[in-house]
Amino acid sequence: MVKTPVCLFDLKTGTLCSSCEEKLKMGVISELDVEVAKALLKLEAQHRQLLQDVTFYKAYMVDDVLAILVDQKDVAKLISKGGRAIRELGEIFSKKVRVLSYRSSFREFLEELLAPASIRTINRIWLPDGTNEVKVVISYMGKRTPIDFETVKKLSTTIRNVPLRIEVERDRYKFRLSKSKTVPMKTESKLRKDREEYR
Repeated sequence: MVKTPVCLFDLKTGTLCSSCEEKLKMGVISELDVEVAKALLKLEAQHRQLLQDVTFYKAYMVDDVLAILVDQKDVAKLISKGGRAIRELGEIFSKKVRVLSYRSSFREFLEELLAPASIRTINRIWLPDGTNEVKVVISYMGKRTPIDFETVKKLSTTIRNVPLRIEVERDRYKFRLSKSKTVPMKTESKLRKDREEYR
């Protein structure tokens, strides 16, 4: 049975008990958490193997993305086999779904949020006004971004309260020789020739 922060009886009846009502009033759970929990319980009937014993903690909706936080061990399970259950969850809410670990390091959080992009570096930047933000440099294949970066920034602020600055490193083979010289990207034919010379 999928585990949620809302009582199973409440999800089935559609009425919150006094304990869950108190959680809602105190902000421990949100109306969105309740709706996502209901949807997951409904989907479990069709995807028992994928959702059985999955622990759902929290949900956030930003722009066209629904982010759900689950146990770290459940992330791979939910996105496996084409992520059928997650796709259907997205259809229910008319949103794209991102599955994130409830307890994870900030780097792991960004890796899951930005996948399939690769993170090259993460640095904290101190601004003149005394505030700070995290700069993350990423790279990815293809022309389309894996997720809208403005949405990523909003999710980072909403979920982790960390402002982000995102930069894209498109040139995978570029590297600095010195402060004044930069070697241009090698073409595929040149790379092939170099490999053959070292065989």
